[in-house]
Amino acid sequence: MLGAWRAFLAAVSTLTIVPAGRGTSWDDADLRRAVAFFPLVGLLLGMGLAAVAEVLSFAPALLRAALLVTFLTAATGGLHLDGLADLCDGLAGSHPGERLSIMADPRVGIYGLLGVVCLLLLKFAALASLDLARARAALMAAPAIGRWAMTLVLTSFPYPPHHTGLGSAFKAHGGSARLLAGTAVVAALALVLPAVYVLAVLTLSAALSWAMGRYAVAKLGGATGDVYGAVCEMAETLTLVVTALAGTGGVR
Repeated sequence: MLGAWRAFLAAVSTLTIVPAGRGTSWDDADLRRAVAFFPLVGLLLGMGLAAVAEVLSFAPALLRAALLVTFLTAATGGLHLDGLADLCDGLAGSHPGERLSIMADPRVGIYGLLGVVCLLLLKFAALASLDLARARAALMAAPAIGRWAMTLVLTSFPYPPHHTGLGSAFKAHGGSARLLAGTAVVAALALVLPAVYVLAVLTLSAALSWAMGRYAVAKLGGATGDVYGAVCEMAETLTLVVTALAGTGGVR
């Protein structure tokens, strides 16, 4: 039980700005188990976002959407957006080694900036088009599905050889059991949201994640931590956009 709690704290401290386990040095067992808790951390984050949306119910839709996107970005410290920016910049390289080198550069290039701006605009537009009830549902689902998509790529695709980083530590200890545990968490969304909706966004997110994983292997030699972050952001955005496009036939 203590090991599972440490692993949960490791997942929280890695994926959010919450100072869980401050001062704790995470060992290999913590990182191995933490992968299974990624979707749960996303679900808790989503529940917090849904609560914030309720508090902001008095605000105009556009302002509420902007504040919610800001809150989500701040709650994660921009970690996954940084991965998206690095990936967009890196793919301008001509071969895997050059692309990985560009991605390791802390400076953000024009491709990275454009990628982040476009994704944030999509999130904002999707949330702004939803009424409060549907926005709460989408916000509860999106962070959990985003981190489940991250776990799917982490456990299904190799890490680039001779490349190190935070993602490599989790990759070394990821496995199908962790993916199954995370899948159980996101499947539980069907207890509070329409099952057809949950199945649809999971299926689309899985297809997106698989395509991104294959693309990363072809372009980088494997999926890095930046790819994990980019996939998380893209699956989150996909969930919000699907909810917005579903119209009256979607979440109620």
